Amino acid sequence: MTDVNQILELADKAATANDRWMFVAMFCVFILSILGAIRWMISDRKAMGDRLTQITDRHIEQGERLGLIVANNTTALNNTSQMMQICRFKIESSQKQP
Repeated sequence: MTDVNQILELADKAATANDRWMFVAMFCVFILSILGAIRWMISDRKAMGDRLTQITDRHIEQGERLGLIVANNTTALNNTSQMMQICRFKIESSQKQP
């Protein structure tokens, strides 16, 4: 029974104590939470850097492919223009001959 009485006395003392210790405990929990968040961000930084590198590499590859497509389309357009000029010349020359 003495243990129960001692526990009750301790609980009464804690209940009547001012909130100073509660503030100190909450402040410690807050500081530990901030430190945990900073540690998590630092550990996640490497993974984010790797993902950014992959995205950048894919972007460069896509740019190179797009450049190749534009070059091919330009060549095809030039060839088509030349063929149209030849066709126009043949049509005009055939219309001039009676």
